[in-house]
Amino acid sequence: MKVYEWHGNDTRLKELENVSETVTARYGTGGNNTPLVLESHRVRRLTPVECERLQGMPDNYTRIPYRGKPAEQCPDSPRYKAIGNSWAVPVIAWIGKRIDNALEEKRSAKSNGNR
Repeated sequence: MKVYEWHGNDTRLKELENVSETVTARYGTGGNNTPLVLESHRVRRLTPVECERLQGMPDNYTRIPYRGKPAEQCPDSPRYKAIGNSWAVPVIAWIGKRIDNALEEKRSAKSNGNR
């Protein structure tokens, strides 16, 4: 997949395989650095569901009731903002496991009399 990036006045081609640029909180508000994909001879921006998947979230995780409207009517902009302000779930899980392993090794060494 070729990923394009919108920079306000120009579009830059990024040769990336199954990778996207970072989704930022201002993504849905017309900010620069918007990742785009080429599909059937047209360029389109990533959907909220695609961005959720990149962050390791379940599909439609950010589709919630918004300003008195039901979740089905939640606009894309606040969804992009929520995704851009989040941390990638698999990365945080990996970091947590590494911390847990390090603490377990420390506890094990301490119980064996090592410091």
